[in-house]
Amino acid sequence: MSTFTTTVTEAVKPRKQGLLFVGARFTSFDLPYPDYARWYDEIHIPHLISMKGCRAAMRYARITEPSVDGRDTKQSTLMPYATLYPIHDVDWVYSEEFDTAKDSTDADYLPGRSAFKSVEFEGRTYEFIGGSPLMGGGEGKEAAKFAVVTNYKSKSAEGEYIEKFFGTMSALPGCRGTTRYVYCEVQRPDFTEKFAASGQWPARNCVIHGFDVEKAELESVYRARDEIASQLSDPSTLDVAIYELVFGMGG
Repeated sequence: MSTFTTTVTEAVKPRKQGLLFVGARFTSFDLPYPDYARWYDEIHIPHLISMKGCRAAMRYARITEPSVDGRDTKQSTLMPYATLYPIHDVDWVYSEEFDTAKDSTDADYLPGRSAFKSVEFEGRTYEFIGGSPLMGGGEGKEAAKFAVVTNYKSKSAEGEYIEKFFGTMSALPGCRGTTRYVYCEVQRPDFTEKFAASGQWPARNCVIHGFDVEKAELESVYRARDEIASQLSDPSTLDVAIYELVFGMGG
């Protein structure tokens, strides 16, 4: 039996829809991006999608923001690649079924036969708390073209953020939906090992706005973010990253 498995009786503890957010960054130049994409899209994602607990998968690549007036723009601290897995129940990540995800991390064409040899992965589990779970990033092949992922750290600033930022983004042309999540208090130990060592924990709140626009039209998103951030009592609590859809698959 898995050391991470938690037995949950549905009659005692109802299901909580959520999101498995997996960030990734390359740690070695040995792995060409096409091979990374091939492994993810043809092996790993189909494996997770085949599981009962996973509803869909959307793989995104973060957009590097253009400089403004020759000045470098502050980039998000989120990883350059992100895969979003809407899940039926946040407790699924403790299941024996989820533990088999590691069975699809190998391929003959990967350096050392393992994705972990060249890529650092960072998993986070979030509980769905508002909006539409079918929106904000969409699901599978119907996923939004762009996902604006916003993390904000301060619980005391939650009301201020929602009032000044949440609605503003949702009202922009091309926004197809918004989803709100909160970082689960209990995470898998392998998810939190790095955070515990550094003392730098993920932001408590995560909001995802899904946009179906052309890349050139994202300028309105940048402007809205900067304008609203300047009005917050502590702009540093806000971390916004814009990701472009690379691959999607429904469950």
